[in-house]
Amino acid sequence: MLNRTLRKPTSPSSRLELLAAFLLGLLTVNVNGVPLGLGTAGSILVIGLIAGWARSRYPTFGSVPEAAQRVLADIGLIVFIAIVGLTAGPHAVEAYHQRGGAFFAKIFFGGMIVTMVPPLLALAIGRLFFKMNPLMVLAGVTGAQTCTPALNALREASGSNIGVLGYTVPYAIGNILLTIWGPVVVIIVHSLRS
Repeated sequence: MLNRTLRKPTSPSSRLELLAAFLLGLLTVNVNGVPLGLGTAGSILVIGLIAGWARSRYPTFGSVPEAAQRVLADIGLIVFIAIVGLTAGPHAVEAYHQRGGAFFAKIFFGGMIVTMVPPLLALAIGRLFFKMNPLMVLAGVTGAQTCTPALNALREASGSNIGVLGYTVPYAIGNILLTIWGPVVVIIVHSLRS
């Protein structure tokens, strides 16, 4: 039965999930003239969370092998990075010519501070204040940063999948906040200019 399931590219329930996610992504609400919605990425995440929960309660077909999941995740990450690089590259070169290297140095060091301070604070608070297991603290910070490669490195270094328990909820919350926060920032900036 597993072989029959794996031969089919998508099941009818998967197609319905994709359709539901697409339709949910089309819904928007206007707040102060700014459209606010989940978009395609956010709606796929929400439908994926709901479908994952439903499948854990009512399994209907075989699972996808872990090797295939890794290949698909790696391909998705590589394509995402390539698209970001191809779209940002010309603008970055143009900005470098207009503003110079000092501007890029400020952005680089500001980005380092913004990227490193919150996880380090979370590690210190989780370990010293809450006295949590170091593996769970690292997994939680990794999930909050929505960094799946870091989870894979943590799993390999610890030799255990236990860290996934601390990763899942912060990862889901982090993805939802990443999706929603962009339009929220636009609304805040728009209201400050008015």
